[in-house]
Amino acid sequence: MENNFFRRIPTDLDLNGPVLEYTTQPSDASGDKDASVTFTVAAQALFPGDSGAEDGGTITYQWFEVGVGALSNGGQFSGVTTVTLTVSDLRTPQDQGRKFYCEVSYSPNNEYGTTGSGTGTAVNQPLKSNEATVSVNPELEIIAQPTDRTVGENVTATFSINAGLTDDTYLSDGAVIYQWYVGVGNATPILVSDGTVRTQNIVEIVVDETVFHTESQSFSSDGTVNIPPTGYDVSFTIAGGAGGSGGDDAGGPGGSSGSGRVGTFTVPNPTAQGQSLTFRVGSQGGGGGRGNFPSYGGPGGSNIASGGRGGGAGPRGWSGGGGGGGGASGVVRGDGILLAVVGGGGGGGGGSHNSGRAPGGGHGLGVEGSPYTSTINTASGGQGGDQGDDGGGGGGAGGGVAPARGGGGAGRDNTSPGRGGDGGRSGYRSDYINFIPPGGSNGGGGYASIDYKYTSTTQTASTDIIYQNTTISGQGTNTLTITSDESSFNAVRKVYCVVSHVTATNSALTSDTVTAAVVDNAAANNIVIETISADNTANIQTANLSNGDQEFQAGSVSVDTGAGANLYSFYSPDKDINVEIDLYGGKGADNSGYSGGEGGFSRIRFTMEQNVEYILAGMTDSVQTPYLYRKASLIANVGKGGDAGNRGRGGFGGGVSNNGEKAPGRDGGQGGSTSTTLSTTGVFGSVTSKTAVSPDTKATTPNAGRTVTCPRGVYWRNQGVSACSDVGTVKFRTSDGTEISNTASIERGYKAGYSLIETAGRRGTSTSGNGGNGSRGGAGGSNGYGGGGAAGYTSGVVTVVSTQLGGSTFDDARAILRVVT
Repeated sequence: MENNFFRRIPTDLDLNGPVLEYTTQPSDASGDKDASVTFTVAAQALFPGDSGAEDGGTITYQWFEVGVGALSNGGQFSGVTTVTLTVSDLRTPQDQGRKFYCEVSYSPNNEYGTTGSGTGTAVNQPLKSNEATVSVNPELEIIAQPTDRTVGENVTATFSINAGLTDDTYLSDGAVIYQWYVGVGNATPILVSDGTVRTQNIVEIVVDETVFHTESQSFSSDGTVNIPPTGYDVSFTIAGGAGGSGGDDAGGPGGSSGSGRVGTFTVPNPTAQGQSLTFRVGSQGGGGGRGNFPSYGGPGGSNIASGGRGGGAGPRGWSGGGGGGGGASGVVRGDGILLAVVGGGGGGGGGSHNSGRAPGGGHGLGVEGSPYTSTINTASGGQGGDQGDDGGGGGGAGGGVAPARGGGGAGRDNTSPGRGGDGGRSGYRSDYINFIPPGGSNGGGGYASIDYKYTSTTQTASTDIIYQNTTISGQGTNTLTITSDESSFNAVRKVYCVVSHVTATNSALTSDTVTAAVVDNAAANNIVIETISADNTANIQTANLSNGDQEFQAGSVSVDTGAGANLYSFYSPDKDINVEIDLYGGKGADNSGYSGGEGGFSRIRFTMEQNVEYILAGMTDSVQTPYLYRKASLIANVGKGGDAGNRGRGGFGGGVSNNGEKAPGRDGGQGGSTSTTLSTTGVFGSVTSKTAVSPDTKATTPNAGRTVTCPRGVYWRNQGVSACSDVGTVKFRTSDGTEISNTASIERGYKAGYSLIETAGRRGTSTSGNGGNGSRGGAGGSNGYGGGGAAGYTSGVVTVVSTQLGGSTFDDARAILRVVT
């Protein structure tokens, strides 16, 4: 049998294929935020020099990201299968340090033709290029703006700005530069230096001087007095008109007139202030005529109550006519209320021939026994009787308070005089004025008088030189302080800061312009802080927010079964206070040169209601992010950053309305997602060792959990109190029900011991990072990648001033509370 193992068969196929090589390797690239960078390669296929193989095959390209894998077009990437990869929409610091490379392969053309022959694939494919790195130029960012300050004399006003680079790795190029500018009133702020400045200002001093006045007025007819708004010690006297005398006869004198009544009154302070008082003055009744019927005396006039007309004498003799009754006097307040009436006197009876003196008129009745607490009705006096024959006429009655008084009767014959009229009744409103006894009598026309006091203010102006010492400190840092010893010197100062950095692409940035005011005495805005520790004790302190911010910082060791191991309970004891609070989530842990994710940041505002409990939870080593409660309800929280792994950084935590960020890399932990609503049922994250109580559950590694709207606690839960119910005006109770005696009895609702705020996901491998805690936690990373950042939350009852993903580079969570003026 013939051996054919080495039989030669002619062929043009180069079974080994070409060799690939790069003629251009990708280079590192840098760009600004929102810009694009490109990476380019060039490659060729080389065949053995004498093979003559030229099959028209093609070189294919595929771009990869280190730690992620092959890329696809879309999102940030285009050109992933071409010689040029474009990475768009650069972010800082998220895209900083990402590495990319290309792999090339050879695709032969094995369809035989007249111009070539088929070959094999490249012997060294796929051929990987060098790795190239993205650098994203950083930007400056102002995370927390300075805020207005109003403080007392010699109290330090502190202005802080939280600013920095979006990528701290560039701080090796130099520190962030802070330049503070301060102005006065409408003056343009100028760059200031540290030190104390003594300045002076000529000011006009206006002194108010109180002048005391005493006023007296008298009236014989109607008149009005307007009491000034500053009037006091008002007293007045009013007198009714007397009656008229009876007319004489030859042998019989007429009767004498009756006196009008006089009363003095006071107006309690400040009843009369700004009021008008109108005096209605009654006149005296007319005297009766002598003989010659009818010859009666006319009535005394009055705009309160007139007197009665006197009776006429008999027509056949010389008998006298009756005197007229006197008119009543009174006082009417500006709103129409009749305050007092004094009665007029009765007229005297007319004389008659040889009868002796006729009877006199009656005096006005006194006011001592006639107080009223409702409307005073008035009536004019009755008319005296007319004599139809020879006797004298009767006297008219005086006017006064109803019912009307009667006039005197006429004489019966030539030897019988007329009778005198009755005096008018008096009265006063005891619910408005006071009567000052004794009353008096008046034998003539009515009158009135008033006495009162009032004050007026005059202003005396002068000039003075005011000196002010102002100390400024902190120029060049992120905190400026201003202390002044004189509040009346100048207007409100304007303050702002300019931050810059040599590498930042948007340098420089100018902060908000805020105000610095100095008042004579800083208005007290006190809060009481109860720091509840794991040993069931409370440290109590009072802080006046007008004198500066109050900072709460995490860092205590938490215990799973404790009362909360540094819960901060705080409240306003005196009044409702408008406040602002900055919430900083803790930064994730660093690992092998990779940074933990920044914590979320938010600034919110709300009104602290008087004697209502507010709680800051989560300020512990194991949670490291603030949860803010109003009594039973969670009102806001921010997310903690995820821990880094040894192959990638952690994801950023979110502000109150921001999602947490997924950690970079293929196996980076997912970020938590924010929501406007939470449930009363929650899920513990897989990191915590706490055990869920049904219906709550616990996530498995590497999954995260979610918090609840209201903590159920332990003691209160066992008492049957629902999670979202308040617990009344009580002292604080720990998880086992122990009442902490030195805490205040205020409106409370927070329930200690089981709040389900441990929501972080556990890392999948020991070299990876845990996720962050938040309303929805970040998941743990795997295979060396970082954990995801947690989400924030707000219930909608606070005003969100600013919020962002990341922004907090503090290892320990913190919250900074201030008053809003």
